Amino acid sequence: SLTKPCEEELFDPTSFITQAEFSLDGRKLITKSAFVVLTDEFFSGQRNALEILFFAGLLTEEGKFDLLNKDGRGYDAAMVLFIDKDNKIWQVNLTYVIPGRTAAYTVAWKPEELKQFFSDYSYDGERLKLKSKGNYKEADSEKNPVHLTWDINLNVPVFNKVGSKGNK
Repeated sequence: SLTKPCEEELFDPTSFITQAEFSLDGRKLITKSAFVVLTDEFFSGQRNALEILFFAGLLTEEGKFDLLNKDGRGYDAAMVLFIDKDNKIWQVNLTYVIPGRTAAYTVAWKPEELKQFFSDYSYDGERLKLKSKGNYKEADSEKNPVHLTWDINLNVPVFNKVGSKGNK
């Protein structure tokens, strides 16, 4: 069988190590690694997004392969930064997975929220650097209101999957 030893030698799990902590209604999640793809899978391919998948454990080479080739899931939290043609963030969604519950919310879309929570952000086409600390409270809930918090510090490579789903 043909293998690509160069790619195997290039895999370095320390490239994906992050510091991120999430909380959903007081239930904490601490993650150790993150994997980021630039994708056009949202809005029928009309918008690009940086999809950040957070994992409680360290990312392995097999895990990276699954994420790139099989749309593997199994993440513990996901943050999607919707970006415009200048790579500026215009909306942020956060999904938090805990046993028995998955919560997905748009946590920032107003200019003041984006400035407050996501001003320490840079994406150069190859790496995503993000420091963000914020919180979201569901305001108009009839039932128990949801309270999400996050504290993220990452500097990781970005894998381009734009066009891989035929969304162009």
